[in-house]
Amino acid sequence: MQLRGKVVSIKEVQVISDTFKKQEVILKQEGVEYDADVPIEFIQDKGIELAKELKVGSSYEIDINISGREWNNRHFVSLKAWKVSGEHEAPLESTEGLNIQQPYESKPPTSSIKNNDLPF
Repeated sequence: MQLRGKVVSIKEVQVISDTFKKQEVILKQEGVEYDADVPIEFIQDKGIELAKELKVGSSYEIDINISGREWNNRHFVSLKAWKVSGEHEAPLESTEGLNIQQPYESKPPTSSIKNNDLPF
């Protein structure tokens, strides 16, 4: 799955254990009906290297895997990044010379929910 949006925050690297570390990036999704700030995890050395190239205020497309787990009868969902692209769909490593700070063109929402069908 791929998310498109502007980076609003880059958190510090968290060392969870001797064998696991992660860094969280908050992405404000673009091209969706309702604004959504989405936390995306960049896992281990490879992921954290990807996150180092991101800049707050710049727009990217981030390929993610969705995973879920249960703990104490509660369920959690994680979005784990594995690829980052600039706005011209070039891999982040080859964005030299590109102005990746221009925002994406927004697309119309693709939701099938009508305004009068909302539960709130």
